[in-house]
Amino acid sequence: MAIDIQCPACQKPYRLKDDLAGKRVTCGNPDCRKPFLVEAKPIKNGTAPVAALKPGSTKPVAAKPAVKAPAKLAVPPPPVVDADAMALAMFSEEQEDTTPVDQRTIAMKCEACEHLWTEPWSRQGKNVLCPECRHRTKVPEQKKKEKEDWRKGGTGPSMAKREQLEGVVASGDAGFVSGQSLREAGLGRPELEPRPLWQKVFVVAFPLALIGLIALAVMTFNRQRGDSKEIETMKLAMEDVPGADTTLPPSEAPLFRAALSISAGEYAARRDKKDEKELQEGLNHFAKARQELEAASPSMGRDMLFLELAMAQLALGGDDDKVKENQRIRFAPQPVGATRAKINQKTYDVQGELKQTLTSMRDDAKPVALEARLQTIRRLTRELAKSQHADIAEKLIPVLFNEAEQVEATAQVGIELLKATNDPAKVDDLVKGIVQTLGAGRPATGSLIALGQSLPTPPPALKAPTLPPGTGPVDEGLRTLHSTLFVLKNSLQEAIDLAKRPGRSDGRLKALALIAELSAEPGPAVQAAADIVNTDGKKKEAGTIPDFTLIRLAAQAGRANQPDKLETFTKAISKDDARAWAKADFLRQQFLAAPTPKVAEESAAEIPSDAREHKLGHAWARLALARNNSAAGDKKTVDGFDRWGKGTYRPFGLAGYALGLQDRNTR
Repeated sequence: MAIDIQCPACQKPYRLKDDLAGKRVTCGNPDCRKPFLVEAKPIKNGTAPVAALKPGSTKPVAAKPAVKAPAKLAVPPPPVVDADAMALAMFSEEQEDTTPVDQRTIAMKCEACEHLWTEPWSRQGKNVLCPECRHRTKVPEQKKKEKEDWRKGGTGPSMAKREQLEGVVASGDAGFVSGQSLREAGLGRPELEPRPLWQKVFVVAFPLALIGLIALAVMTFNRQRGDSKEIETMKLAMEDVPGADTTLPPSEAPLFRAALSISAGEYAARRDKKDEKELQEGLNHFAKARQELEAASPSMGRDMLFLELAMAQLALGGDDDKVKENQRIRFAPQPVGATRAKINQKTYDVQGELKQTLTSMRDDAKPVALEARLQTIRRLTRELAKSQHADIAEKLIPVLFNEAEQVEATAQVGIELLKATNDPAKVDDLVKGIVQTLGAGRPATGSLIALGQSLPTPPPALKAPTLPPGTGPVDEGLRTLHSTLFVLKNSLQEAIDLAKRPGRSDGRLKALALIAELSAEPGPAVQAAADIVNTDGKKKEAGTIPDFTLIRLAAQAGRANQPDKLETFTKAISKDDARAWAKADFLRQQFLAAPTPKVAEESAAEIPSDAREHKLGHAWARLALARNNSAAGDKKTVDGFDRWGKGTYRPFGLAGYALGLQDRNTR
């Protein structure tokens, strides 16, 4: 039976199911929305008195008895109301906005000036300007919430009655307990003090240090393994030294043995992690090489190998710390009384070792050619200046040269020293000292005059003659003097132009060889020398070009990486041994000038098929090839050198392989 009732606040009539009797409902009028209690009793004639509540009261007002009205004045029955829809509408927490979309507005507030205004509903998400201050503001988008149907398992109306048993918590009502609550209850994790800085640094630094130690251990292991391989390879090389039964020409066999001893001595001298015994072995290898050369017959190969022996001995020298550790010997002897030597123990120094080698080179019975000795003192000065021991070169001049030769030798030392240090004060005393010895038997050379003229105050005794202008022929003395002076003043193109002026071929090429050796870029001087050689070759000026000068130019062609010039110079060389050495020096200088080592083909260092034509230069070229390829990381094994020929070229491959590994480990 339905219940007819009115909202006590707005008097809106409702017809509700009797199931709602005794329950609170909310008025469905959007302008009212007041809650009231439904309570009424049906009557026999099918009508019921209307129960009502006074606004704000929770007790219903007693309904007045119904009075039967006259038939003519009967009131029509109220319209039928869908109670379910009405209840759903009343129990809803939010009422849908029934305003048409085109009439809805969005309230706006300027963030800059707080001005209030409205924007049409259609401008959601768009930027608009504040009417007051013109500040740009974005219209917020209005999200439409879905209605919640309490009949489909929702939470129900906010005022719906809920029964809950005491002490029982439903699974849906359970939630998370905050960390603060757990800590207050004593159940949370204890609060830790912040870590100090040293602990944070330790956490980061310890793994890095561990990784570094592992890497260092791996490097040390590889280095030790590399050292072991170097030592074993060099031992194999020295066990394969050509003996009495060698197929090499008799004049070349002692040179092959001397060259291998020089290589072994250089390897031992350069080793850092060695004991006193190994240092002595290096000294012994150099001494054995010197003995072999002293016994060998005079030849270009012998002269060049003496030069290489002197250069290799410089590796013996080291600083005081290295000397104390028995890793090196001193460059110069200590003053008398500076230290107390051990009884019956010989002391060594580089200056003393060089004196023995240079004395053998000057031997009256079989002296090394003057050009080779001058080249030796030039190269020694260049290297000694790098280690701050150039004064040793000056002391070696009387050992390597006789009185007549010492003037030019002193000039060459001064030129190299000035180019190396660019300090005229370092050569001033040297020039003044040699000038005092000049006389009838010791005239000043063009090199000495050029050196004196390069000083801030040239000595009066070293006055330079005037150079004739133009491009015509020039005296050889003037050519040497002024081309050297141009080099010392860094006027290289003027020096080359002067060296090219007509005259003797040997004088022109000697000047160009010196220019190339003292230049950072030897290419232009090498090109000029090749042009002269080609011209003189057509004129068939036999014997006018010394082989040693051509060897010097071949080496500079390698330094300039000009292989085509090598063929020009070697064709002009008269002797086979000199030609072989020129190719070897070209190859070695080409390898040294390369920015990084690159593996070269074996064809770069050819070996004659006829054993009677084997020369020291061929072996020296193979040594340079194996050393370069080993330093470049060539995967060739030790056994790969067997086909080079045991007792001939195989030991040079092994020695070069060991020296190349040493070069790579040193880098």
